[in-house]
Amino acid sequence: MYELTDTGAPVRLTVDALGSCIDPPGRNTDLVCQVRELIGELLVNGGATLERVADRLGMTVRRLRDALAKAGVGFNDLLTDYRSQLAMQLLLETDERIQVIVERTGFSEPSTFYRAFKRWAGETPVEFRRRGRIPVAS
Repeated sequence: MYELTDTGAPVRLTVDALGSCIDPPGRNTDLVCQVRELIGELLVNGGATLERVADRLGMTVRRLRDALAKAGVGFNDLLTDYRSQLAMQLLLETDERIQVIVERTGFSEPSTFYRAFKRWAGETPVEFRRRGRIPVAS
């Protein structure tokens, strides 16, 4: 992935996310990219659920779930990946309070966010932010 002290890490998060939308053989990446985009929109507007994403795509929940499975990914995996990348990016690139990041990543409770973040990064959001802002010695 990247070193937490690497100042280019936020840029790589974005590049990695975009790179995963390049079409590998046999995968329905257009749909996967559409779902990721909708997750981002819906997190801001009250929550990204499988039902809401399917509705926005004009699909049934079952059809969307099956199409994602055919592409080799699950909705919850996409949601978790998006939330974790967004949280890390916001922690490294902004001075937003943790409560704001909790809300922007679609969590209703800070304690739930803290537990999830610790699973993703192996440390708390505060520790991650602090370590990510250590200047790199030349």
